[in-house]
Amino acid sequence: MALAMAFLLAVYSSVFAQEGRLVGTAICASLALFLAGYVALTAVPYLARRTSLEWLRVSIEYRLTREGKFFIVFIFILAIAGLNTGNNLLYLILASLLAAILMSGVLSLAVLTGVEAKLVEILQKHGPVMERGALEELCVASGVNRFSFHAFVACSPVIAQYGHSVYGLLGADVSAETVKSLVARRWRERAPTRVLHSHGRTDDGKLWLSYRLSRAASTYAVITVPAALKDLVSGRFRLYSAEGRHVGTLAAKDGRAWGVGAFLRQTEARIDDSVVITIDLDQRTAVIAVGEGPATP
Repeated sequence: MALAMAFLLAVYSSVFAQEGRLVGTAICASLALFLAGYVALTAVPYLARRTSLEWLRVSIEYRLTREGKFFIVFIFILAIAGLNTGNNLLYLILASLLAAILMSGVLSLAVLTGVEAKLVEILQKHGPVMERGALEELCVASGVNRFSFHAFVACSPVIAQYGHSVYGLLGADVSAETVKSLVARRWRERAPTRVLHSHGRTDDGKLWLSYRLSRAASTYAVITVPAALKDLVSGRFRLYSAEGRHVGTLAAKDGRAWGVGAFLRQTEARIDDSVVITIDLDQRTAVIAVGEGPATP
C-alpha cells in the first residue's frame, strides 16, 4: 500500500514539474521519497531477519499465477513511465517491486521448514498428488515421524485433500480421473490384516500376546486384546522392556490396550515387525519386546 502511494505521488510530482508548479512537485516528491524510505527501513530489515543466509544457496522455482501476471504488467507500465519521465523515484519503486518478486520465492521457502518442507519436497518429486499411505511411507523413509506426518497433513495450509485418502499440494492442477485412479488403487491394495498373531501362557503362568505391527497400530499405538482374555487383561500394568527398563504404563479396557507408543518410537519399530507383550497378572507388570517376523515368547 505504501509503495502504491509512493508511485502515485511520484507520478504527480512529475506532472507538477512539467507544469512548473514547484511547490506541488517538492511536496509530492518528498512524500514519495519518504514512503519509499519507510518501506526500505521497516519491511526490508524485518524480512531479512526472518531469512537465514543458507536459503540463498537453495534453488527457487517460480510459477506465474494470475495475480502474478497482473503484477508483471504493472511493472512494465511502471518501467515505461520511468523511461518517459526520467523520474528517479519511479526507478526506486520499480526496484522495490522487482525485489518483492525475488523475496516472494525466498520467503516461501523460509516459512516451510522441517516436516512441512519435506512434504512439499516429496509431493513435488512424486506428485503433485499421492495416496496417503504411499506419501506416509516416503515421508517416514526420509526421517519424518508418523505422528508429525499425520498432524501436518491435517493442518498444513499448503496441503489439500483431493479425494478419499488422496493429498497433494494446494492449487495443483489435477484431473478427476487421476484422483479416481489413486482412490481405486488404494482400495485394490487395501486388504484386511490380522494384527494379533497369537497368544497363550508361559510355563510359569504368565500371559503372552504376539502382534504383527500394522500401520494403524504403529501410528496410534492401540492394540487389541483377545475376547477370551479381556476380563483378565484389564486395568494398568507397569511396562518394562526386555532388558528390564521401565518404559511406561500399559492400560487395558474393553478389549483394547494402549501405552506402548513411546516404546515403539524409541525402538523405531516398523510396520510388520513383531511385538510380544508378556503380562504378569499377579505383579501387574508387562514386558514388551520388538523383533522382525512372526514372534513367540
